[in-house]
Amino acid sequence: MTITELLATDKAARKARREGGIDGLICYVDDHAARIIPHLDDDALDFIEQAKELVILRQLPGVNERPVLTAAAAA
Repeated sequence: MTITELLATDKAARKARREGGIDGLICYVDDHAARIIPHLDDDALDFIEQAKELVILRQLPGVNERPVLTAAAAA
């Protein structure tokens, strides 16, 4: 399953993304990992891992720039 398919089929995932942005979606996937992770394809798993790294980077003191996902990772 791709991220797009996850958002298309999981109402709670859409709500988490809409209300919490990428951070909300990542938290939702982490909270429901046992149910979601086994169904995600490799690209989706890579996206989740990159997004987690970006969330952590934004929390570091002194990081003034907000990192962004590459177009390939977001696809």
